[in-house]
Amino acid sequence: MKTLLALSIVGLSAMGCSNAARVSYTASEAHRSVPRSSAAVDVLLDSQPERPFRVIGELKAASLESPRSIEMMRAEAAKAGLDGIYWIECSSPTSGHCSAKGFVYTTLVSGSGLDGVRTASR
Repeated sequence: MKTLLALSIVGLSAMGCSNAARVSYTASEAHRSVPRSSAAVDVLLDSQPERPFRVIGELKAASLESPRSIEMMRAEAAKAGLDGIYWIECSSPTSGHCSAKGFVYTTLVSGSGLDGVRTASR
């Protein structure tokens, strides 16, 4: 009986301590994209892009530590065809609960808009 009780406690403890890493991407607008390598995705920790850009979604990740969560968001951004992530916020340097804005670079294109210029993603 004591063995059964001990096994039950160990089993319940293991179920409650799940450390499965999770990452998600939620698009805020439709965007035609092609998946790319993670290395091609810009990760801007303390700045915003220096070129024209458009935010098209949000990423969230949870893992054991923040650097791992940032790498997971980078990989997810690559699958979504994003050019980069920025505005990265983690609840603490070691918590692993992070969020970021996903963006694509834009280019100015001459056109027949109200102002004569429109933006287009690359």
